[in-house]
Amino acid sequence: MPAYNYALYVEQAVRSVFHQTYPQLELIAIDDGSNDGTLRLLNSIATSAPIPMTVVERDHRGVCSAMNEGLRLSTGKYVSVLHADDSYLPNKIAFQVRAFAEFPEAVLCHTEYQVMDEFGQVVEGLDSSLDRRPAKGFALREILRGQCDVRSVTMMYRRDVMEELGGYDEQLAQEDWQTILRLASAGPIVHVDDRLVLRRVHQNNSSRRRYRGTGSVMREIAYPVLQDVVPDDMDLQTIAARAVGTVGWNTLAEANLRKAIKNLREGWVAFPSGRRVLVKQSLRGIKSLVWLRIVGRVLPQRAVNWIRSRKRHRES
Repeated sequence: MPAYNYALYVEQAVRSVFHQTYPQLELIAIDDGSNDGTLRLLNSIATSAPIPMTVVERDHRGVCSAMNEGLRLSTGKYVSVLHADDSYLPNKIAFQVRAFAEFPEAVLCHTEYQVMDEFGQVVEGLDSSLDRRPAKGFALREILRGQCDVRSVTMMYRRDVMEELGGYDEQLAQEDWQTILRLASAGPIVHVDDRLVLRRVHQNNSSRRRYRGTGSVMREIAYPVLQDVVPDDMDLQTIAARAVGTVGWNTLAEANLRKAIKNLREGWVAFPSGRRVLVKQSLRGIKSLVWLRIVGRVLPQRAVNWIRSRKRHRES
């Protein structure tokens, strides 16, 4: 668990680990230089933890560095990543360990998730069914083409494989992109079709900051990883343009036209052979904007759920 200035949420996250039905657990919490009381709270909770719990205090060096430290200290066969503002439902670890037992060749396991607000209340109608269909099997090419995805907030992976890949690249600002792509290049993915994580959406969490990023930031994050994993018969510029276009999609969905245009302009210059994909991917944000701001708020919840179920059926 990497933690940085999440004193408001970290206790709920930690106790969701304590409440897991799977018994063989260790919790490694890396406080990445918090200045809001997160470290003090973690140390207090650890004194009465019902499972082995290690709290690491360190200067602020970023999430990838924190993840590497946790990886080095871990002793289990599998590593589950929990950000300090999210929470697990009680069967999360048990279901994923069972999935690995049934598919021992898998290197990564993910599940579905439910969205909660900053107060910890579940937001009805917001869950991972809004995402692309879940990645399964040898899915690297489909992930690169944007045809499926991994629910990053739910990930569990084999520790030995991640170590063979060299852990996390600390020169990059984010951990989820590199984790998903590098593990997908190393082996098959298994998916559990249950909502087992509560993903908190609030103004300060990293996912919102990521979606508000620009194309240049996305290139800095994604391009070195893409160079490592994209097969020779796939066009690297097109794949990178799709990644930048996804940022444009999200900024448009949030009605941030200025950043969406900036993102589109930067991607247009950087990836000339991927311009068509860049524009197409970015403009999908208009559809999301209409859904989030108009349709999803006007239709009855039953109708919204039916539309989403039909969407998932078509994509499966």
